[in-house]
This record gives sequence, structure tokens and C-alpha cells, in this order.
Amino acid sequence: MKWLFAFIISLMATGPAVEFDRKLAPDYQRALQYVSTHQEQFNRALQGSNQARAIMVSVVFPEMVRYSLVRDLLETKTLEVGYVRKGKSFVDFSIGRFQMKPSFVEHLEEYLRSCGKLSQQYAYLFSYGEQDAAARRRKRVERLKTLEWQLIYLHAFYDAVKVEFPWLEGQSLSYRIKFIATAYNHGFTSSKQELEKWMHARCYPYGTELLGKQYAYSQVSVYFWRKHYKTIFNNL
Repeated sequence: MKWLFAFIISLMATGPAVEFDRKLAPDYQRALQYVSTHQEQFNRALQGSNQARAIMVSVVFPEMVRYSLVRDLLETKTLEVGYVRKGKSFVDFSIGRFQMKPSFVEHLEEYLRSCGKLSQQYAYLFSYGEQDAAARRRKRVERLKTLEWQLIYLHAFYDAVKVEFPWLEGQSLSYRIKFIATAYNHGFTSSKQELEKWMHARCYPYGTELLGKQYAYSQVSVYFWRKHYKTIFNNL
């Protein structure tokens, strides 16, 4: 009977399923349209197994939902001035459809550079020649302004997570999506225990410092995969 009791408690904790396409309308629908319109670009950039592509697209889908064009333009301009001149400690806004921060890219570059398994494969990401720090920062911002480069960074992030957490391969696809989505949102070098705790943290879409009805980032990722990914990509 213990398993039955645990199952009932789990149902009580999770509550009724949230229809995120309704709760987050119309931004959810805009994000679906964006993915559908750029499906071929996603397919070309996110090469590998169908499962890998499903994970990567699902991981960043919540960011596409809360993406704001006007805000993105303003924050990009701020990064082009503040970040390029003084670095991430001065300004570190999220930009682009996947809402990547320059600090995320810097952290990813450092990880790839130190990872023997990935350092050669992704050398072109962190090799800037003889450019000074400001020139490197300018290059990062220019890259982040394009979907092409955000997809490259997303793939590199996914490969880094596989190296950092090799045990994920033995988990269900829904668990991997939730865990990797949390790693993307919270920090991919956080511990397994911390990421599993944050998998259920209700701080989406407004963040930890703002009040209002919120959800777990990972929930939105899994919902998209279960309800919409197959329709757009015709697999999994």
C-alpha cells in the first residue's frame, strides 16, 4: 500500500494539469508559430537523434514564449554599449529568442575550453584570435543577435550537459527535458540535487523576485514537448 499512498500524495502535490497554451496566451501561440516557421533551421542546426532535438527545442521553448521584441531591442542596445565596454558585471541582459545572457556564453566557453571531450569540437566558439576583451564581448553580442548562433550555443550547451551529467542517458525523456530545462534556466554546472530542487520552483515567467501566478520552467518545456513538438516536427 505504500506505493499507492505515495501516488496519491504525488497527485495532490502536482494538482490538475495546467494548459499552458491557454494560460500563457497569446505569447505561447506566437512562440509556436516562430518554431513552426523556422522548423528547417532548427532541423539543420540541431543535428543528432530525434530525441536530442526534442530535448533542445523543448528546453528553450519557455524562453521563446516570454520573448519580447521591444524589450529585446532595448536590452540589446544596452549590451552593445555597457557590456562591450565594461563586461558582464556591469550589465548582463538576456537577448534573442532563447534569452541567452553574455555571462551564459562566457561560462559555456570556459567549460568547453576546459573539457577535453569538447574543446576541439567547439574551439571555434571560444577562439577569438588576438582580439582584446572588448572586441570579444562585441563579437558575443553580435552572435547572440542571430538565431543561427543561438542554435549553435544551444547545441554546445546540450553537449556540455551530457558530459556533466552522463547518468541522464538512463532516464526517461520527460525527466531529461525537465532536468536539462532547469539546467538551462538555473545553471548547468549546479549540482544534481540543486537542479532537482529547482525543477519544481515556481518562478516562471516573472522570476524569483516578482509576485503573481507562476509555474515551473520545466513544466512548460515538458508541456510543449507532449502537446506540440510532435505536430511541428513529425516525430517523437
